[in-house]
Amino acid sequence: MLDLIEEGSKHAVDSIRTPAEVEAFRKRDDFVLVEIRAPRELRWQRLLERGRTGDAETFEQFSIQEEAELVAHDESGQALIATAKMADVVIHNNGDIDDLYKQLDIFMEEYS
Repeated sequence: MLDLIEEGSKHAVDSIRTPAEVEAFRKRDDFVLVEIRAPRELRWQRLLERGRTGDAETFEQFSIQEEAELVAHDESGQALIATAKMADVVIHNNGDIDDLYKQLDIFMEEYS
């Protein structure tokens, strides 16, 4: 993927879930890892509002799926805790979409 991103251009890549992915992107001097964080209960409510086919049907199922992604059990597994610890910036996504966009605008002004 890095080969597709021109040096000096600005791109956003979502769903970086392993330290190995972060290390690959860190080969670029202009890489900034942003963690967008929200409480589990709020993420659950948002999942319910989206209503996507295949999503967890109960909070318990949702929590089990999330727990499985926190720590890698093999080299290719998701490791959200370790990946989050590598973040350069943390944005708390506790409000509505407009609040998130305001925070992202501030981030973009600071890092542009």
